[in-house]
Amino acid sequence: MIQTENKKLINIFKSGIVPERHLDFILTGRDQEIEELSRCFENTKNGIGTVKLITGPYGSGKTFLLNYAKNMALDLGFIVAKIEVDHGFKFYNLEQLYYHVMHNLYVHTNTYSKTTFENIFDLWIQKLKSPSYKDRAAGEIQYVISEIGKYNQSFSRAFLSYIKGKINHDTELSDTIVSWLTGETNIPYQLKEKFNIKGQVDKTNTIDFLKAFVKLTTLLGYNGLVIMVDEMDFILTERSDLRTKSYHNLRHLMDLTISGDLLNSCFLFSGSNTLLDDNEKGIRSYEALSQRLGHAIDAKSQALLDVRQPIMYLKRLDYEIYNELSEKLTYLYKKVFDLNLTITIPSLKNWVFLTYKEQGKEYHEVTIREFITKYIEIMDIIHQNPNNHVFKSELQAIPQNNTMIFKAKMNLKN
Repeated sequence: MIQTENKKLINIFKSGIVPERHLDFILTGRDQEIEELSRCFENTKNGIGTVKLITGPYGSGKTFLLNYAKNMALDLGFIVAKIEVDHGFKFYNLEQLYYHVMHNLYVHTNTYSKTTFENIFDLWIQKLKSPSYKDRAAGEIQYVISEIGKYNQSFSRAFLSYIKGKINHDTELSDTIVSWLTGETNIPYQLKEKFNIKGQVDKTNTIDFLKAFVKLTTLLGYNGLVIMVDEMDFILTERSDLRTKSYHNLRHLMDLTISGDLLNSCFLFSGSNTLLDDNEKGIRSYEALSQRLGHAIDAKSQALLDVRQPIMYLKRLDYEIYNELSEKLTYLYKKVFDLNLTITIPSLKNWVFLTYKEQGKEYHEVTIREFITKYIEIMDIIHQNPNNHVFKSELQAIPQNNTMIFKAKMNLKN
Protein backbone atom coordinates (compact mmCIF):
# COMPACT_ATOMS: atom_id res chain seq x y z
CA MET A 1 0.00 0.00 0.00
CA ILE A 2 1.34 3.39 -0.92
CA GLN A 3 1.51 6.17 1.65
CA THR A 4 -1.63 7.90 0.40
CA GLU A 5 -3.61 4.70 0.81
CA ASN A 6 -2.24 4.28 4.34
CA LYS A 7 -3.39 7.77 5.26
CA LYS A 8 -6.83 7.13 3.78
CA LEU A 9 -7.16 3.95 5.81
CA ILE A 10 -6.25 5.74 9.03
CA ASN A 11 -8.92 8.38 8.35
CA ILE A 12 -11.49 5.76 7.42
CA PHE A 13 -10.87 3.70 10.56
CA LYS A 14 -10.97 6.73 12.84
CA SER A 15 -14.32 7.74 11.30
CA GLY A 16 -15.79 4.29 11.91
CA ILE A 17 -16.32 3.65 8.20
CA VAL A 18 -15.87 0.26 6.55
CA PRO A 19 -13.15 0.44 3.86
CA GLU A 20 -13.52 -0.97 0.36
CA ARG A 21 -9.83 -1.75 -0.11
CA HIS A 22 -7.05 -3.61 1.70
CA LEU A 23 -9.49 -5.72 3.69
CA ASP A 24 -7.04 -8.63 3.78
CA PHE A 25 -4.73 -6.51 5.88
CA ILE A 26 -7.19 -5.80 8.68
CA LEU A 27 -9.26 -9.01 8.65
CA THR A 28 -8.89 -10.75 12.02
CA GLY A 29 -10.57 -13.71 13.71
CA ARG A 30 -12.90 -14.72 10.86
CA ASP A 31 -11.10 -17.75 9.41
CA GLN A 32 -14.10 -20.10 9.66
CA GLU A 33 -16.43 -17.58 8.07
CA ILE A 34 -14.06 -16.95 5.17
CA GLU A 35 -13.63 -20.69 4.64
CA GLU A 36 -17.42 -21.09 4.53
CA LEU A 37 -17.80 -18.26 2.03
CA SER A 38 -15.18 -19.93 -0.16
CA ARG A 39 -17.21 -23.14 0.00
CA CYS A 40 -20.37 -21.23 -0.95
CA PHE A 41 -18.70 -19.64 -3.97
CA GLU A 42 -17.33 -22.99 -5.09
CA ASN A 43 -20.84 -24.46 -4.87
CA THR A 44 -22.28 -21.52 -6.78
CA LYS A 45 -19.69 -21.98 -9.51
CA ASN A 46 -20.82 -25.60 -9.84
CA GLY A 47 -24.51 -24.71 -10.05
CA ILE A 48 -25.42 -25.21 -6.38
CA GLY A 49 -27.23 -22.10 -5.17
CA THR A 50 -26.43 -20.54 -1.81
CA VAL A 51 -28.28 -18.16 0.51
CA LYS A 52 -26.64 -16.71 3.64
CA LEU A 53 -27.90 -14.20 6.17
CA ILE A 54 -24.92 -12.66 7.97
CA THR A 55 -26.00 -11.35 11.33
CA GLY A 56 -24.56 -10.09 14.59
CA PRO A 57 -24.59 -7.08 16.91
CA TYR A 58 -24.14 -3.57 15.53
CA GLY A 59 -20.47 -2.99 14.77
CA SER A 60 -19.59 -6.70 14.77
CA GLY A 61 -18.26 -6.55 11.22
CA LYS A 62 -21.22 -7.53 9.03
CA THR A 63 -20.61 -4.86 6.39
CA PHE A 64 -16.86 -5.49 6.59
CA LEU A 65 -17.37 -9.21 5.92
CA LEU A 66 -19.77 -8.40 3.08
CA ASN A 67 -17.16 -6.13 1.47
CA TYR A 68 -14.52 -8.81 1.95
CA ALA A 69 -16.83 -11.39 0.36
CA LYS A 70 -17.42 -9.03 -2.54
CA ASN A 71 -13.70 -8.86 -3.31
CA MET A 72 -13.40 -12.64 -2.87
CA ALA A 73 -16.18 -13.25 -5.37
CA LEU A 74 -14.69 -10.84 -7.89
CA ASP A 75 -11.29 -12.52 -7.62
CA LEU A 76 -12.98 -15.88 -8.22
CA GLY A 77 -14.56 -14.73 -11.47
CA PHE A 78 -18.10 -13.82 -10.42
CA ILE A 79 -20.09 -10.75 -11.29
CA VAL A 80 -21.20 -9.07 -8.07
CA ALA A 81 -24.21 -6.87 -7.36
CA LYS A 82 -24.03 -5.05 -4.02
CA ILE A 83 -27.04 -3.05 -2.86
CA GLU A 84 -28.65 -1.76 0.34
CA VAL A 85 -32.25 -1.81 1.48
CA ASP A 86 -33.22 1.83 2.04
CA HIS A 87 -35.72 4.47 0.97
CA GLY A 88 -34.64 3.96 -2.65
CA PHE A 89 -34.91 0.18 -2.65
CA LYS A 90 -37.78 -1.67 -1.06
CA PHE A 91 -37.37 -5.41 -0.70
CA TYR A 92 -41.10 -6.02 -0.96
CA ASN A 93 -40.84 -5.09 -4.65
CA LEU A 94 -38.95 -7.71 -6.66
CA GLU A 95 -38.90 -5.49 -9.74
CA GLN A 96 -36.84 -3.07 -7.68
CA LEU A 97 -34.49 -5.89 -6.72
CA TYR A 98 -33.82 -6.62 -10.40
CA TYR A 99 -33.41 -2.93 -11.22
CA HIS A 100 -30.94 -2.32 -8.39
CA VAL A 101 -28.99 -5.50 -9.19
CA MET A 102 -28.56 -4.33 -12.79
CA HIS A 103 -27.47 -0.84 -11.69
CA ASN A 104 -24.97 -1.91 -9.02
CA LEU A 105 -22.74 -4.37 -10.86
CA TYR A 106 -19.05 -5.02 -10.26
CA VAL A 107 -16.50 -7.11 -12.17
CA HIS A 108 -12.91 -7.98 -11.37
CA THR A 109 -11.35 -5.40 -13.69
CA ASN A 110 -13.27 -2.64 -11.91
CA THR A 111 -13.27 -3.83 -8.32
CA TYR A 112 -13.75 -0.59 -6.43
CA SER A 113 -16.30 1.22 -8.59
CA LYS A 114 -19.49 0.14 -10.26
CA THR A 115 -19.53 -1.02 -13.84
CA THR A 116 -22.42 -1.15 -16.29
CA PHE A 117 -24.30 -3.74 -18.30
CA GLU A 118 -22.61 -2.40 -21.42
CA ASN A 119 -19.10 -2.54 -20.00
CA ILE A 120 -19.56 -6.18 -19.01
CA PHE A 121 -20.35 -7.21 -22.58
CA ASP A 122 -18.10 -4.81 -24.51
CA LEU A 123 -15.11 -7.18 -24.47
CA TRP A 124 -17.22 -10.04 -25.76
CA ILE A 125 -18.72 -7.90 -28.51
CA GLN A 126 -15.28 -6.64 -29.50
CA LYS A 127 -14.19 -10.27 -29.76
CA LEU A 128 -17.13 -11.00 -32.06
CA LYS A 129 -16.11 -8.10 -34.30
CA SER A 130 -12.45 -9.15 -34.59
CA PRO A 131 -11.29 -10.58 -37.96
CA SER A 132 -9.93 -13.74 -36.35
CA TYR A 133 -13.37 -14.51 -34.89
CA LYS A 134 -15.40 -13.68 -37.99
CA ASP A 135 -16.28 -17.25 -38.95
CA ARG A 136 -17.42 -18.22 -35.45
CA ALA A 137 -19.21 -15.04 -34.38
CA ALA A 138 -22.60 -15.86 -35.89
CA GLY A 139 -22.63 -19.34 -34.37
CA GLU A 140 -21.72 -18.06 -30.90
CA ILE A 141 -24.35 -15.33 -31.03
CA GLN A 142 -26.98 -17.86 -32.10
CA TYR A 143 -26.00 -20.22 -29.27
CA VAL A 144 -26.12 -17.48 -26.62
CA ILE A 145 -29.49 -16.18 -27.81
CA SER A 146 -30.89 -19.72 -27.90
CA GLU A 147 -29.72 -20.51 -24.36
CA ILE A 148 -31.05 -17.36 -22.71
CA GLY A 149 -34.27 -17.74 -24.70
CA LYS A 150 -34.99 -20.82 -22.58
CA TYR A 151 -35.48 -18.45 -19.65
CA ASN A 152 -37.19 -15.52 -21.34
CA GLN A 153 -37.81 -14.96 -25.05
CA SER A 154 -38.29 -11.21 -24.68
CA PHE A 155 -34.90 -10.92 -22.97
CA SER A 156 -33.16 -12.97 -25.68
CA ARG A 157 -34.74 -11.02 -28.55
CA ALA A 158 -33.83 -7.73 -26.92
CA PHE A 159 -30.27 -8.87 -26.28
CA LEU A 160 -29.92 -9.86 -29.94
CA SER A 161 -31.03 -6.36 -30.89
CA TYR A 162 -28.49 -4.95 -28.45
CA ILE A 163 -25.70 -6.95 -30.10
CA LYS A 164 -26.77 -5.73 -33.55
CA GLY A 165 -26.84 -2.15 -32.30
CA LYS A 166 -23.35 -2.41 -30.84
CA ILE A 167 -21.86 -4.11 -33.89
CA ASN A 168 -23.50 -1.61 -36.28
CA HIS A 169 -22.69 1.39 -34.05
CA ASP A 170 -26.39 2.20 -33.70
CA THR A 171 -26.22 3.91 -30.32
CA GLU A 172 -29.91 4.81 -30.25
CA LEU A 173 -30.83 1.14 -30.58
CA SER A 174 -28.25 -0.20 -28.12
CA ASP A 175 -28.96 2.52 -25.53
CA THR A 176 -32.71 1.93 -25.71
CA ILE A 177 -32.35 -1.83 -25.44
CA VAL A 178 -29.91 -1.69 -22.53
CA SER A 179 -32.28 0.64 -20.65
CA TRP A 180 -35.09 -1.85 -21.12
CA LEU A 181 -32.95 -4.87 -20.20
CA THR A 182 -31.76 -3.23 -16.99
CA GLY A 183 -35.28 -2.47 -15.76
CA GLU A 184 -35.77 1.17 -16.72
CA THR A 185 -39.47 2.03 -16.98
CA ASN A 186 -39.37 5.55 -18.39
CA ILE A 187 -38.48 4.62 -21.98
CA PRO A 188 -40.45 6.82 -24.42
CA TYR A 189 -43.26 5.02 -26.20
CA GLN A 190 -41.93 6.11 -29.59
CA LEU A 191 -38.59 4.37 -28.99
CA LYS A 192 -40.26 1.19 -27.77
CA GLU A 193 -42.45 1.18 -30.86
CA LYS A 194 -39.50 1.88 -33.18
CA PHE A 195 -37.47 -1.03 -31.84
CA ASN A 196 -40.40 -3.39 -31.23
CA ILE A 197 -40.01 -3.47 -27.46
CA LYS A 198 -43.09 -4.58 -25.59
CA GLY A 199 -43.94 -4.26 -21.92
CA GLN A 200 -41.36 -3.82 -19.16
CA VAL A 201 -39.80 -5.66 -16.24
CA ASP A 202 -42.58 -6.34 -13.75
CA LYS A 203 -43.53 -8.84 -11.05
CA THR A 204 -44.61 -11.39 -13.67
CA ASN A 205 -41.24 -11.61 -15.43
CA THR A 206 -38.57 -10.18 -13.12
CA ILE A 207 -37.34 -13.60 -11.93
CA ASP A 208 -37.18 -14.85 -15.53
CA PHE A 209 -35.13 -11.78 -16.44
CA LEU A 210 -32.81 -12.44 -13.52
CA LYS A 211 -32.39 -16.07 -14.58
CA ALA A 212 -31.64 -14.98 -18.15
CA PHE A 213 -29.03 -12.48 -16.98
CA VAL A 214 -27.30 -15.04 -14.76
CA LYS A 215 -27.24 -17.53 -17.61
CA LEU A 216 -25.84 -14.85 -19.88
CA THR A 217 -22.99 -14.13 -17.47
CA THR A 218 -21.97 -17.80 -17.40
CA LEU A 219 -22.11 -18.05 -21.19
CA LEU A 220 -19.65 -15.17 -21.33
CA GLY A 221 -17.18 -16.94 -19.04
CA TYR A 222 -18.10 -15.69 -15.57
CA ASN A 223 -18.83 -18.16 -12.79
CA GLY A 224 -22.22 -16.67 -11.99
CA LEU A 225 -23.80 -13.82 -10.06
CA VAL A 226 -23.34 -12.99 -6.37
CA ILE A 227 -26.04 -10.65 -5.04
CA MET A 228 -25.26 -8.91 -1.75
CA VAL A 229 -28.00 -7.05 0.10
CA ASP A 230 -26.89 -4.98 3.10
CA GLU A 231 -29.00 -3.30 5.81
CA MET A 232 -31.92 -5.73 5.72
CA ASP A 233 -33.04 -4.21 9.04
CA PHE A 234 -34.77 -1.49 7.06
CA ILE A 235 -37.56 -4.02 6.52
CA LEU A 236 -38.42 -3.68 10.21
CA THR A 237 -39.53 -0.08 9.62
CA GLU A 238 -42.10 -0.99 6.96
CA ARG A 239 -45.82 -1.43 7.45
CA SER A 240 -46.92 -4.89 8.50
CA ASP A 241 -48.26 -5.88 5.07
CA LEU A 242 -45.14 -4.64 3.27
CA ARG A 243 -42.91 -6.37 5.80
CA THR A 244 -44.75 -9.63 5.11
CA LYS A 245 -44.24 -9.15 1.35
CA SER A 246 -40.52 -8.62 1.95
CA TYR A 247 -40.23 -11.84 3.94
CA HIS A 248 -42.28 -13.64 1.30
CA ASN A 249 -39.85 -12.44 -1.38
CA LEU A 250 -36.87 -13.55 0.69
CA ARG A 251 -38.42 -16.99 1.14
CA HIS A 252 -39.20 -17.15 -2.59
CA LEU A 253 -35.60 -16.29 -3.53
CA MET A 254 -34.31 -18.90 -1.08
CA ASP A 255 -36.54 -21.58 -2.60
CA LEU A 256 -35.51 -20.69 -6.16
CA THR A 257 -31.82 -20.64 -5.31
CA ILE A 258 -31.59 -23.70 -3.10
CA SER A 259 -33.80 -25.81 -5.37
CA GLY A 260 -31.59 -25.11 -8.38
CA ASP A 261 -34.20 -23.10 -10.27
CA LEU A 262 -31.87 -20.09 -10.11
CA LEU A 263 -28.54 -21.61 -11.14
CA ASN A 264 -25.09 -20.14 -10.47
CA SER A 265 -26.53 -17.60 -8.05
CA CYS A 266 -25.53 -16.71 -4.51
CA PHE A 267 -27.40 -14.37 -2.18
CA LEU A 268 -25.64 -12.82 0.82
CA PHE A 269 -27.83 -10.73 3.12
CA SER A 270 -26.83 -8.85 6.26
CA GLY A 271 -28.90 -7.71 9.20
CA SER A 272 -28.75 -7.32 12.96
CA ASN A 273 -29.89 -9.83 15.58
CA THR A 274 -33.11 -7.81 15.88
CA LEU A 275 -34.09 -8.83 12.36
CA LEU A 276 -34.08 -12.42 13.57
CA ASP A 277 -35.19 -12.15 17.18
CA ASP A 278 -38.01 -9.60 17.07
CA ASN A 279 -41.09 -11.83 17.39
CA GLU A 280 -43.45 -9.09 16.25
CA LYS A 281 -41.59 -7.56 13.29
CA GLY A 282 -38.61 -9.79 12.63
CA ILE A 283 -38.20 -12.91 10.54
CA ARG A 284 -39.72 -15.02 13.33
CA SER A 285 -43.04 -13.33 12.58
CA TYR A 286 -43.06 -15.11 9.18
CA GLU A 287 -42.89 -18.78 10.08
CA ALA A 288 -42.28 -20.13 6.57
CA LEU A 289 -39.09 -18.09 6.28
CA SER A 290 -38.01 -18.69 9.87
CA GLN A 291 -38.23 -22.46 9.35
CA ARG A 292 -36.10 -22.28 6.21
CA LEU A 293 -33.38 -20.26 7.88
CA GLY A 294 -33.40 -22.52 10.91
CA HIS A 295 -31.64 -22.17 14.23
CA ALA A 296 -29.08 -24.96 14.43
CA ILE A 297 -27.54 -23.57 17.60
CA ASP A 298 -28.19 -20.90 20.16
CA ALA A 299 -27.02 -17.63 18.61
CA LYS A 300 -25.59 -16.56 21.94
CA SER A 301 -23.52 -19.71 22.46
CA GLN A 302 -19.83 -18.92 22.63
CA ALA A 303 -18.75 -22.55 22.58
CA LEU A 304 -20.43 -23.73 19.37
CA LEU A 305 -20.23 -22.35 15.87
CA ASP A 306 -22.02 -23.65 12.78
CA VAL A 307 -21.20 -21.37 9.86
CA ARG A 308 -22.74 -23.77 7.35
CA GLN A 309 -26.32 -23.06 8.33
CA PRO A 310 -28.17 -20.36 6.34
CA ILE A 311 -27.68 -17.92 9.22
CA MET A 312 -24.05 -16.94 9.82
CA TYR A 313 -23.73 -15.43 13.29
CA LEU A 314 -20.72 -13.18 13.78
CA LYS A 315 -19.49 -13.78 17.29
CA ARG A 316 -17.61 -11.08 19.10
CA LEU A 317 -13.85 -11.54 18.86
CA ASP A 318 -12.14 -13.26 21.77
CA TYR A 319 -10.26 -10.82 23.97
CA GLU A 320 -6.85 -12.17 22.99
CA ILE A 321 -7.59 -11.97 19.25
CA TYR A 322 -7.65 -8.20 19.66
CA ASN A 323 -3.87 -8.44 20.09
CA GLU A 324 -3.54 -9.40 16.43
CA LEU A 325 -5.86 -6.60 15.35
CA SER A 326 -3.91 -4.16 17.52
CA GLU A 327 -0.62 -5.19 15.94
CA LYS A 328 -2.04 -4.57 12.47
CA LEU A 329 -3.39 -1.16 13.40
CA THR A 330 -0.11 -0.16 15.05
CA TYR A 331 1.88 -1.29 12.02
CA LEU A 332 -0.37 0.75 9.73
CA TYR A 333 -0.20 3.84 11.96
CA LYS A 334 3.60 3.74 12.13
CA LYS A 335 3.70 3.68 8.33
CA VAL A 336 2.06 7.10 8.37
CA PHE A 337 3.27 8.73 11.60
CA ASP A 338 6.51 8.59 13.54
CA LEU A 339 4.90 7.06 16.62
CA ASN A 340 7.10 6.48 19.65
CA LEU A 341 5.15 3.79 21.46
CA THR A 342 6.78 3.17 24.84
CA ILE A 343 4.34 0.51 26.07
CA THR A 344 3.52 -2.89 24.65
CA ILE A 345 0.76 -3.33 22.10
CA PRO A 346 -1.28 -5.59 24.46
CA SER A 347 -1.18 -2.78 27.01
CA LEU A 348 -2.40 -0.28 24.43
CA LYS A 349 -5.24 -2.69 23.63
CA ASN A 350 -6.09 -2.84 27.34
CA TRP A 351 -6.16 0.96 27.52
CA VAL A 352 -8.85 0.91 24.83
CA PHE A 353 -11.04 -1.43 26.86
CA LEU A 354 -10.37 0.44 30.10
CA THR A 355 -11.46 3.68 28.42
CA TYR A 356 -14.77 2.06 27.48
CA LYS A 357 -15.17 0.52 30.93
CA GLU A 358 -14.89 3.99 32.46
CA GLN A 359 -17.80 4.93 30.19
CA GLY A 360 -19.85 2.03 31.57
CA LYS A 361 -19.25 -0.48 28.78
CA GLU A 362 -17.76 -3.91 29.49
CA TYR A 363 -15.18 -5.40 27.11
CA HIS A 364 -17.66 -7.90 25.64
CA GLU A 365 -20.00 -5.01 24.78
CA VAL A 366 -17.39 -3.14 22.73
CA THR A 367 -17.86 -3.62 18.98
CA ILE A 368 -15.00 -4.15 16.55
CA ARG A 369 -15.81 -0.79 14.99
CA GLU A 370 -15.64 0.94 18.37
CA PHE A 371 -12.37 -0.76 19.23
CA ILE A 372 -10.69 0.30 15.97
CA THR A 373 -11.91 3.87 16.27
CA LYS A 374 -10.72 4.22 19.87
CA TYR A 375 -7.38 2.51 19.17
CA ILE A 376 -6.59 5.01 16.39
CA GLU A 377 -7.75 7.84 18.64
CA ILE A 378 -5.39 6.81 21.45
CA MET A 379 -2.44 6.48 19.08
CA ASP A 380 -3.23 9.98 17.82
CA ILE A 381 -3.16 11.29 21.39
CA ILE A 382 0.18 9.57 22.10
CA HIS A 383 1.66 10.88 18.84
CA GLN A 384 0.53 14.48 19.42
CA ASN A 385 1.43 14.57 23.12
CA PRO A 386 4.81 12.83 23.43
CA ASN A 387 5.62 14.43 26.80
CA ASN A 388 2.31 13.55 28.43
CA HIS A 389 2.26 10.63 30.84
CA VAL A 390 -1.22 9.44 29.79
CA PHE A 391 -1.09 5.97 28.19
CA LYS A 392 2.54 5.56 29.23
CA SER A 393 1.92 2.81 31.82
CA GLU A 394 1.81 -0.88 31.07
CA LEU A 395 -1.73 -2.10 31.72
CA GLN A 396 -2.66 -5.63 32.73
CA ALA A 397 -6.14 -7.08 32.15
CA ILE A 398 -7.43 -9.74 34.56
CA PRO A 399 -10.72 -11.51 33.76
CA GLN A 400 -13.08 -11.72 36.72
CA ASN A 401 -16.78 -12.68 36.71
CA ASN A 402 -17.62 -11.56 33.14
CA THR A 403 -15.65 -8.35 33.55
CA MET A 404 -12.05 -7.18 33.31
CA ILE A 405 -10.02 -5.78 36.16
CA PHE A 406 -7.25 -3.48 34.93
CA LYS A 407 -4.04 -2.87 36.84
CA ALA A 408 -1.46 -0.30 35.78
CA LYS A 409 2.28 -0.73 36.19
CA MET A 410 4.63 2.18 35.55
CA ASN A 411 7.05 1.71 32.70
CA LEU A 412 10.45 2.33 34.29
CA LYS A 413 11.91 3.24 30.91
CA ASN A 414 9.88 6.41 31.01
